[in-house]
Amino acid sequence: MDDTVQANGQEMHLVGSFARKVSADAKEVSGTWTQTEPQQGTLEVHFVHASQSAAAAQPSVVGDWSGTLEAGPAKLRLLLHIKAAQDGTLTGTLDSIDQGANGIPISTAAFKDGKLELNVTAVNGTYEGTLNQAATEITGTWTQGQALELNFKRAQSEAAAPKPAAATDIDGTWTGKLTTPSATLTINLKITNMDTGLTAQLQSPDQNPGWAPANSITRESDKLTVRFNAFDATFEGKISADHTAIDGHFTQMGNELPLLLKKT
Repeated sequence: MDDTVQANGQEMHLVGSFARKVSADAKEVSGTWTQTEPQQGTLEVHFVHASQSAAAAQPSVVGDWSGTLEAGPAKLRLLLHIKAAQDGTLTGTLDSIDQGANGIPISTAAFKDGKLELNVTAVNGTYEGTLNQAATEITGTWTQGQALELNFKRAQSEAAAPKPAAATDIDGTWTGKLTTPSATLTINLKITNMDTGLTAQLQSPDQNPGWAPANSITRESDKLTVRFNAFDATFEGKISADHTAIDGHFTQMGNELPLLLKKT
């Protein structure tokens, strides 16, 4: 054999030979494969006719998957991308469409006996799921502080995460102190402009390292309104003329507290 083949989407020149012996019933082939380019040496190979195989090949988890994570009233659309290297090692990334967070790296990915395990250190999350025999759905659980049901389906080719757009004058991370009756909390607000419009995430690191996505963000001239349905909260503020501060109020469950955010 001397040919160019496709391997993981790339062309590879393959040179080798196969010396074999066919069984009397023509249902099995045993032999030796010698590969000279890329150099690999000699391997013993045994083939069984597909119709004689006792078990079907394990379905593949490689590809693009879409799912929705429901955390209370908040719904987050997710895209999962899994790739396989030549040695079978899995890698991948995660897109959180509604948060405008794309390409979140998957630290480790393992798939065995129909079970998928993912570790996403960047957001302190893990996922455990089971692939169906048709390799069209993964049912499982996402754990990030709490365990939530998360199921994926094969993503349609037209499904695509929003792409970053030209930054606005308020893109970036804004930080302030929220003084409550019981404590003073650091509040971080991250704003990102996407081709679908502005997106926002809120973090209270004194309470939880995770970022909560905004359900809506509206800007009218120098007035900004950001809504978080998950914890019944709204931030309304006025953007300073030099775009370095947003002075406003954080309202949660009817309680209104002053909050001044400054760009970091």
